[in-house]
Amino acid sequence: MSDLPMPLGQMAEIAPVRRGAIEAVGRERVLFQPQYGEGVATGELDPSRGRYLIEFDVETARAAYELWVEFAADDPRLTTVALDGEILFEGLDETTGGWGEDAQTWVYQKTIPFKAGSHRLTLSRIGYMPHIRAVALIPVKGKAKPLEPIAPPAARPARPERTLVCILAQTRAHALTWPSFKRHVLDELNADLALALCADERYDYANPFWQHAQYRWTAPEYGDFGDGFDEAQAWLADAAGVKPEPWRHILQIGGVWLGAINSERKQPGAGAVLLYIRWFLLHRILLAGLLDCYDRFVITRSDFIWAAPHPPLSVLDPAAIWFPFGEFYGGLTDRHVVISSADVPRVLNMIDDIVLRTDDLITRLPMRPDFNIESYTYFHLRSQDLIRRTRLFPYVMFTVRDKGDPTSWAPGVWNEEAGLTVKYRSEYQMAQFWRQHIATRADWERIAEGAPALFPPMW
Repeated sequence: MSDLPMPLGQMAEIAPVRRGAIEAVGRERVLFQPQYGEGVATGELDPSRGRYLIEFDVETARAAYELWVEFAADDPRLTTVALDGEILFEGLDETTGGWGEDAQTWVYQKTIPFKAGSHRLTLSRIGYMPHIRAVALIPVKGKAKPLEPIAPPAARPARPERTLVCILAQTRAHALTWPSFKRHVLDELNADLALALCADERYDYANPFWQHAQYRWTAPEYGDFGDGFDEAQAWLADAAGVKPEPWRHILQIGGVWLGAINSERKQPGAGAVLLYIRWFLLHRILLAGLLDCYDRFVITRSDFIWAAPHPPLSVLDPAAIWFPFGEFYGGLTDRHVVISSADVPRVLNMIDDIVLRTDDLITRLPMRPDFNIESYTYFHLRSQDLIRRTRLFPYVMFTVRDKGDPTSWAPGVWNEEAGLTVKYRSEYQMAQFWRQHIATRADWERIAEGAPALFPPMW
């Protein structure tokens, strides 16, 4: 770390300008966390949608200045650079080898012609920004030399993606499913395990999911999950600086997507549990700072039997949001999704519009008696402009039910071939088909290369 970078061009006889992030005159959703280094600006722990921004006032002479930014980033976070309110370019998409202070690096961006006087330099991004320590404007004569890489590739070998598998709501059927889950998901992905559960005094803490989890987060098993929505609303409204407003009239939309909320318009099923627990998971991920610790997040359930290994992340483009190919029910399945860390907040913040922008959401939602959690999942991704990046992979798992497991929807049917109670016959048939073709990572790689149509976009 140095006070100023060495310019690429020949330095002019004009004073350079340096502004530390702590000197910024404007900040939105930015805070300073000491674990990332003194004076380093990071994104605040806020799952709400919105812009992250940091602005600097600078005084320049009439000259060309190289713009350098000192920051740390372990994944690319393309950031908009604007001068005096006019967007100049998208930059800061380099990686520096980590998120901590030891990864702070001066990175050249552009050479910009400045007029003499006061200027406002703005760095902004929808989503978390790189960890920014400072900006520098270095006056130069003529054009800058071509930029060299931060470090040669040999000095920064590729590492396996860090993956967190997250189990939602319950650890149902654990006695039946743990062996295949551990072998085909945790071990296959070399992943850590997190549990975001609704648990009461009857919860079995001896189950293998709980015993093997690196992160264990429990929420109440609400009798009325509208109370859970109220909990989420209190956090989200406080973060957004708005007053909580009534939201339960959203149930006028009808359908079966908000089951488990008590109301005169009470719906069947438990869709509200799934929406609440996704907010709860996101809330805990953000509070723990895990977006900076993991590259991919696999959001799934405990009651899957895996008939084949989970697809290796090497065949799942990190720029895409991945769902299994099936169980659509008018939208996208809520049972499994693979997300890169940068997309986690926008994929999981499904409750935000319901409790913060209720009336606006009502105007945009279809009033259909069959509107369900799958429909809302598709609607949400489309609203977030993520549906164009959503893709599908072969469905290689099926849901089972153990004796005594609660269910709010499909009780399942005993399957003699499997020797199990299978909840959805269509899942079972797909998984059995793929069991014949996929047994190893190499099989996945062969199929991905030879039959890309089996990994289609969902749009």
